[in-house]
Amino acid sequence: MRNRVMTLAATAMLLAGMPLAAQYRNNNRTDAGDRKDQVFDRTRNDLSNAEHTAGSRADYALKELSTLQQQVDRGTFDRRQFNQTIRAVQQVANERGMAMRTWDALSNDASRLRVMEVHRTS
Repeated sequence: MRNRVMTLAATAMLLAGMPLAAQYRNNNRTDAGDRKDQVFDRTRNDLSNAEHTAGSRADYALKELSTLQQQVDRGTFDRRQFNQTIRAVQQVANERGMAMRTWDALSNDASRLRVMEVHRTS
């Protein structure tokens, strides 16, 4: 039951953030005015905080995040890599025993990455 509620909340946050992305055209910023490097740094930090609970899933998500950041820095857009990274971050957030604060931070990170993806396609 808790996982369903958390999944619904995360989905709502993702959907709420998508229309906002269309309002901004600066490729260095997301809808909240965050610089891309800040989004990656924040997500990396939150994943590191989750490593004690999520273990190898957090390690995998960190690798996916690094790959995505390299692609974005090169100006390459790969929707599949965005989706893999967002899914990996969300799986860490949904790990059993995850503290609510960490879950919230990681869910927000996934939303920011999704907004970044939408922004790059507009």
